[in-house]
Amino acid sequence: MAFSRKPNGKAKGHRRSEFDPVQLKRGMEVEMEHTRDHALAEEIAADHLTEDPDYYRKLAQVHLDGADTTTGNWLIPVGVAAAAGLALWWLWKR
Repeated sequence: MAFSRKPNGKAKGHRRSEFDPVQLKRGMEVEMEHTRDHALAEEIAADHLTEDPDYYRKLAQVHLDGADTTTGNWLIPVGVAAAAGLALWWLWKR
C-alpha cells in the first residue's frame, strides 16, 4: 500500500518497500516523539527518507537525537527536534 495520509507529503505514492527498512524503523522511532499515531510517524519518516535516504543516519551522526550508535538504541530526549534540524542544516551546508 502506498503512503497517502498527508496530502502534500513527499512520500505520497511511494511504497514502504521502497525504503531501507532499518532507516524507516529508526525514523518511526524518532517521529513518535511528535505523534502517537504509528502510521503518521511512518509517513513522516518516509517523507524525510524521500528527500534524503540517509536522513536518520545523519541525524544519529550529530548525536542530537539521543541515539547510541554503538548499540543501535534510540532514546529521544524531549525538545531536540529544532536543535537537530539546525544541526543537520549546518552539517549539510558545510
